[in-house]
Amino acid sequence: MVTDETGELVQLIDYYPFGDVRLNEQLTDYNEQNKFTGHELDQTGLYYANARYYDPKVKWFVSVDPVVLNIGTGYLHENYDKELTTYLQEPQNLNSYSYVTNNPLMYIDPNGELKVKDKGASDEEKQKL
Repeated sequence: MVTDETGELVQLIDYYPFGDVRLNEQLTDYNEQNKFTGHELDQTGLYYANARYYDPKVKWFVSVDPVVLNIGTGYLHENYDKELTTYLQEPQNLNSYSYVTNNPLMYIDPNGELKVKDKGASDEEKQKL
């Protein structure tokens, strides 16, 4: 839901799990550019996720994950305070084009580099991760 400064509903947007727009009802001329997980949907139909572009139609990023490109350089530890061995324990992390290790119901990718747990997931579900 997008509201104006008075709290009036101006746009109602809903998404499929991988970010394809399911519903986009514009009640005024206003069109929110920041859509799925807060990323800008540009004219090409791709989301700009800061570090790279994401295509919700194919459910993949269109370029290699910068974290994967920098494995062994200390990038992961310096930028995210994560150890390489922990990152490599999940083989899906090496699929450098996948969106949130193919689990968009539990994770989001706020910057195009690394997944984080979605706050919408229940505590029980988060414990399983």
